Amino acid sequence: MKHLIGLSLLLLAACGTDTAAKNSGATGSGSDATDTGAGSGSGITDTGRELDGSLGGTLTTWHKDARAIVEQKCVGCHNPEGTAGFSLQTFAEAAPMGSAIADAVTSKRMPPWLPTDDCHPLQHSRALSEGEIATLQDWFAAGLPEGDPADYVAPVAPEGSTLGAPSLTLGTATGYTADRSKSDDYRCLPLDYTFAADTFITASNVLPGARSVVHHVLLYRVDAADVAELEAKDAAEPGPGYTCFGGPGVGGGETIAGWVPGQQPLVFPPDSALPIPAGSKIVMQMHFNLLGLAADAPVPEDATRAELWTLPAGTTPRSVITITGLANTGIAIPAGEARSVQTKLFSAPGVADIVGVLPHMHQLGTEIRATLVKADGSEQCLVEIPRWDFNWQQFYRFEESAALPYGLGDSVRLECVYDNSAANQAVIGGVRQEPRDVRWGENTTDEMCLNYLILRTPYADPSGPLCPDFATCAAACPADDGGCFINCMVGSGSTSCANCIGENLPACIRPICPVQGLALNQCMRGCSDSQISCLATTCAPQVDALWSCLREPLLAGACNTAFESCGVGF
Repeated sequence: MKHLIGLSLLLLAACGTDTAAKNSGATGSGSDATDTGAGSGSGITDTGRELDGSLGGTLTTWHKDARAIVEQKCVGCHNPEGTAGFSLQTFAEAAPMGSAIADAVTSKRMPPWLPTDDCHPLQHSRALSEGEIATLQDWFAAGLPEGDPADYVAPVAPEGSTLGAPSLTLGTATGYTADRSKSDDYRCLPLDYTFAADTFITASNVLPGARSVVHHVLLYRVDAADVAELEAKDAAEPGPGYTCFGGPGVGGGETIAGWVPGQQPLVFPPDSALPIPAGSKIVMQMHFNLLGLAADAPVPEDATRAELWTLPAGTTPRSVITITGLANTGIAIPAGEARSVQTKLFSAPGVADIVGVLPHMHQLGTEIRATLVKADGSEQCLVEIPRWDFNWQQFYRFEESAALPYGLGDSVRLECVYDNSAANQAVIGGVRQEPRDVRWGENTTDEMCLNYLILRTPYADPSGPLCPDFATCAAACPADDGGCFINCMVGSGSTSCANCIGENLPACIRPICPVQGLALNQCMRGCSDSQISCLATTCAPQVDALWSCLREPLLAGACNTAFESCGVGF
């Protein structure tokens, strides 16, 4: 029962390069360059202004006008190591692409920025203002002049570009080559590092290696008590790492970082950090998608790395960051349906501030929105993406002043919209697929309805109460929501709290709900997925039935003796 603590479902099929895009087929290169509008010709649509190549009567040049815009909004992806396929860092690189730049910004295909502006204030929007679009149009109309470098004024540096050198750069002992026989290869690779002391991560960045086949990357924390099991899994399969689905298959599956196309470094709010206890390791889940790799192309070896920025040794943050997933695993999308709306309400697992989100679907998705529903019935939009694009997904951080309180009685409504019509099916090997009923799944051709929350809570002194909020959180869980109860174990204290409750839970269950406990145990034993996925999907009915039986006796104090060592009493 120890691993019941892991219902923070992770980004199982976030996004990747164009290898899995609907129309890539099996002969595509997987390069993101196809998304830029490169080589498409100017096709510039006049915005109602007279394009004469000047701003305020002066010639529009690269250094004076266009360079700062491109540096601020484009070079995060368009750099020699970026995901975009070509660089725009210099005049020599940007000028030959002038026509494509003007066309892409006029049509607003680039820079990619999916969320609506009127939902909730988000940091570091890549969207161009009308004035910035006009400037780039004028530069093209002027003939793409370089101008005088002395006229250049640097833009305000975006967050993530001033982090300095990372505290740690981690990788695997050897590279890994994805299995060509699998269209989707999930591989968990333990990183070659053990944390000797308690560490607090303030920012992270993932540098994917074989970009043509890397679909997504997730980093999970594995605590010291589970490292032996991690090493056993690694040793049990030939080659680096082991096959994994739905998480690392060991420990609680706490997410600490990830990579999707366009993702920039994930920087947590000031005075906040994500904790890594001493003795922990990090396991990196790689999702390789090979549908877009040409049949005669060799599978490249991957050597993805993770960069971490941490607090100085011996210091602690004012607030702790956790990343938790809200997953509607019960989605059912009928074949041929052009607009299938799937909605689910998630109860708050504790008290925290929401400081960011990451919405996620696959290729049939067309719209996604998450809404905070307060206990008093009022609502606040968290994120809304009206034109979903599988190839551009990322963590979105709220503005510092826009953090949202999230507490008991509150919930999040997640709505996902899909187009499963014949015209919207994937093209694989040059053949458009036939519509089929689609449900939750990890493969690219399955679907997901998932939104991550980045949560901030006050730092708790390890010498203080082990589970300060668990009892209050559990009491607020509806009788038919077993997932809420399990999430309380994760969201109501430290990992030690979750482990303590998980280890003592059987002693609570056996005398009160033996039938329901046995049913869940049998379901878990027969489930072939990871324990996290089993709890959330295959065994979710058994989890709900157990909580329905256990809730009233638990709240009446029947389990106080079992949880005494955890400092929990009802």
